[in-house]
Order: sequence, then structure tokens, then C-alpha cells
Amino acid sequence: MLSLLLAVPALAHVGLADPPPRYPTDGYGSNKACPCGVGPNDQYCSDAANRSDPNRSTTVTTYQAGETITVSAHEVIGHSGRWRIAFDPDGADLDDFNDNILLDIEDPPGNAGNTGSGDLWEFTVTLPDVPCTNCTLQLLQVMNGNTVDPVPDPTGQSTYYQCADIALVGDTTATDTGATGTTGTTTGSSPGTTGTTSPGDDDDDGTGGTTPTGTDPADTGAEEAKGCACTTSAPGGALGGLALFGLWPLVRRRRG
Repeated sequence: MLSLLLAVPALAHVGLADPPPRYPTDGYGSNKACPCGVGPNDQYCSDAANRSDPNRSTTVTTYQAGETITVSAHEVIGHSGRWRIAFDPDGADLDDFNDNILLDIEDPPGNAGNTGSGDLWEFTVTLPDVPCTNCTLQLLQVMNGNTVDPVPDPTGQSTYYQCADIALVGDTTATDTGATGTTGTTTGSSPGTTGTTSPGDDDDDGTGGTTPTGTDPADTGAEEAKGCACTTSAPGGALGGLALFGLWPLVRRRRG
């Protein structure tokens, strides 16, 4: 009977579902080892040798730097305390996780999740806006019964650990570095310039007068006559002009 009890695996209480964990677990394997869940059960963070995990899995999930993501996990066996998600920009070191806490929320009694789907929990976090290739997310379930106070450091607390290996990439939008061309100008049709006025000719054909000399393509320069603007030369000089107006007989009488 004793041997059967010893064969029962230590309850992990929490299993990270997405992103995939560094050390896969169904929630029933031992993940009570600082800082990422693997190692002898109750591997405490108070031991300096246990505060870092140099391993790296082949399953790396890539996100956009600064992206808001959903982390999901199963709470296999319920305890009350806190959920905490933290980030290490290079590796998996507890001190770095403590310096980069992304989420710290209440974990009430029981193992009902917050999704309405059994024991499934979903957490929304915004990743740092800095690209990295060797970064890590850490999920903690601190089961100390204190649902109120945040957890700046899990050292000395009864805690379950999970880590996920991730990478953050920068903006991949292509940038055009070529020189910007100058904007061409449109030289479509435009009204002609104002024509100049020239005196009409002495002909009496009605074609004298002002003639626009604009540059509009539609202007042929031979505008239809608008009426005579001619001057008339009176025969005989000034007297001829008087005759033209019917005054010549009067002049002749006076001179006679």
C-alpha cells in the first residue's frame, strides 16, 4: 500500500496551455520547482542555485513586440492565492521576472476558471515593446491563501511554476528608402492672355477694329468682325470734312 502511494505523481495544480510550456505538463506532473517548474519538488527560490533555469526548449512562440496576447492555463486542483505572469528579456532568471511583472490577480478558492469552461483560465497581458530572441514568460500560481496582496517575489511562498519560451520581433513593415521624386506639373489648356488692341484699317469692309492676339489654342487670331471702328478721311482736308457734314454751302455763302 505504501509503495502505491509513493508512485502517485506530485500534483502540479496548474498546467500552462498557451503559449506551450518549456516543460509540458497535464497539470499532474511536478512543477513546484523554482523558477520554471522542473527539478526536485519544492526546489525553493531561496537557494541561489535554483533562481535561474538555463534551459531552452525547441518550442518557441513568436509574437510582435508590444503585442497584447492571451495566456491560458488549467487550474487542475484549486487553491486560493494569486496568479502572476512575468517576463525575462534574456533567459529565465527569477530576479528578472520579479523586475518585469505583467499581471498579478486574485485566484479565488476552487478550481473554476474565469472563462466559464471548467478549470480554464485566460489572462490578457501586453508584452514589452522591445524585440528579443531569448525571452521567457513565467506563470506562477501562488497558493498561500492571500488573494489580496500582489506577489513581488515568490521566494518563501508555496508556489507552482511554469515557463514558456518566446521571441518578440519588431515591426516588419517594409520601409521605402528611395529618393522621393518631384511632383510633375500639369500643363493643360488655360485661357489666353489678354489681346492687344490695334487700330482698324481704312477699308470699309467691316473688318477693322480690335483683334485679340491671345495665346489660347482655340484663338485663331481672326475674330469675327464686331462692326467698323474705322476713321474716314474727308476729301480736301478740313473743308472736305465740313462738306461731309453738310456745312460746305454755308461756308461758300460767307466767302462770296
